[in-house]
Amino acid sequence: MTNNSDEINPQQVDNDPFLIQEDEEVFAILISSTDNNSKYDELLGMIAYAKYSLQKHQYVSLYQRENRQLPSQEVIKAIITPFKDNDSAALLSLKQSSEQFLQEYAQEYLENAKREEIIKPLEKIIQKNTNFWSSVWASIIAAFIYSVIIALVILTVTAALPNNKFARIIKILLEDNATEITPK
Repeated sequence: MTNNSDEINPQQVDNDPFLIQEDEEVFAILISSTDNNSKYDELLGMIAYAKYSLQKHQYVSLYQRENRQLPSQEVIKAIITPFKDNDSAALLSLKQSSEQFLQEYAQEYLENAKREEIIKPLEKIIQKNTNFWSSVWASIIAAFIYSVIIALVILTVTAALPNNKFARIIKILLEDNATEITPK
C-alpha cells in the first residue's frame, strides 16, 4: 500500500478493494435499508456517510503530507473500525453533527422560503403600483390636507379664545385682508 514516488495519489486508497468493503460496511450502518426509516433518517445517513468519507479523505491527505507515503491498510482499518460499531462515540458524534447540519440547513431554507413567499411578492406589488407621478400627486394632496387642518385649527382657536393674543393677530390679519379686497 505504500508508495515511495514523489507523486502519491490519495485516490489509490479510495480504490482499494479492501477499503471499499470497509466503506460499504460503514455505509450499511449509516443508511439502513429497512422500510422503518423515514426520508429524514435516510438523508441524515447520507450526510453522515459524506462526512465520514470527507474525514477519511482528510486523514489520508494529512498522513501523506506528513509521512510522504500512503497509510497502510492496518492504519486505515484502525481509523474506520470505530465507525463500524453502532454504539461508538465516533459514529454517534458523526450522526449528531450530521443532524445539526441538516437542522441548520432546514432553518436557513425556511427563512429563505419565507422571504421568497412573502417579501418578494410585496416588493413586486409596491414596484408595480408606485411611480413618480402618483407620488407627486400624493404629496400635493397631503400638503393640501395639511393646510386645511392648520386652517381649521386656527379658526377653532380664534373662535374659542377671542381675546387671546393669537386670536387678535388673526383678526388683524383678516381685517387687513378684508379692507384690501373691498374697494374704497
